[in-house]
Amino acid sequence: MRWILAHICLCLAALMAAALPAEAAPRTFQLRDGQVVITVNLNGTDLPALLDTGATRSLIDVAFAKEIGIRSQRIGGGTIGASGKVIRFGRTQAVTLDIGAGKKRRHLGTYEAAEPFAPDGVHILIGMDVLDNMAVALDFQTMTIGIESAIGFKSPAGESFKLTRSNWLRPTLSVTLGDMIAELLLDTAASGSLHLQTNVVANSPELSALPATRRLITGIDGEQERDSIIIPSVTLGGQTFTDVRASVGEMPFIGRPSMQGVIGVDLMKRFHLVIDFAKDRVWMKPVTD
Repeated sequence: MRWILAHICLCLAALMAAALPAEAAPRTFQLRDGQVVITVNLNGTDLPALLDTGATRSLIDVAFAKEIGIRSQRIGGGTIGASGKVIRFGRTQAVTLDIGAGKKRRHLGTYEAAEPFAPDGVHILIGMDVLDNMAVALDFQTMTIGIESAIGFKSPAGESFKLTRSNWLRPTLSVTLGDMIAELLLDTAASGSLHLQTNVVANSPELSALPATRRLITGIDGEQERDSIIIPSVTLGGQTFTDVRASVGEMPFIGRPSMQGVIGVDLMKRFHLVIDFAKDRVWMKPVTD
C-alpha cells in the first residue's frame, strides 16, 4: 500500500513539473531606431515585432494582417496615440502567437497608423495584455531577451525595485528628477531617455528654469514637436546619471495623473533588466563598461 501511494505521489509530481513552463532560453533582440524589436511566431511564421511595455493592447497593422491572410473587423473606439489623437481600432480573428514563452491562441487589435512609428518592416506590437503575468529579462550588452511565464519564475539575486501598477496594466517606477520625484512608465518602444508631462516640469522650480529647445516626437498618431531640456541629475534604479535629455509635452495617452512620463530605451539600456510583471517589481543591475 505504501509503495502504491509513493508511486502515485511520484506520478503527480512528474505531472506538475511537466505542467510548469520551462525557463525560457535567452533569444536575441535588436535595437532599431532606438526601440526594442523581438522575433515572434504568428500562425507559424517568424516575424519582427515591437516590444511595447507602454501599450495596453497588442496590435497588428490592419493592411499587413490582410496581406498575410488574417481577417479582422473594425470595432468601436480606438487606440490613443502620444498626442491624444484616436486611431481607428479593430480586432483580428483568433491567431496563434508565440513570443518565446509558448504558443497561445488570442485575438490581436488592429491599427491604422497615421505615420510610421515603428522601424521599417515592423507591423506588430506586443503590449501588456500579452506581457502581463510574464517575466522579461533584457540584456543590452549581449542583446538577448528571455520571456517566461511568472509561474516558476526564479528571482535573480539582489533587491528589486517596486513598480506601481497604474492605468491599463502599465507599470511605473519612481525616478528622481533634480528636485522632485516622478512616477515614470518603463517603455521599451520609446526611443530617447525621458519623455515628461508638461506639468512635471512646470511644478519644479529647478526643471522649469532649464533652457529648452524643440524636437520632433513620432507616435502611432503621427509626428509632433515638443520642448526638450537637459536635466542635470536623474536617479533611477539606485544609479545617478548626469545631463539627461528629456522631451516635455502633453501626453493624454498616459491616462492618469499618477503617470507622469516615460523612461525610454536610452536610459533603460544602462541596466540589465529583469521585470516581473506579475508581482510588479524590477531588478536593475547597472551595466559596466
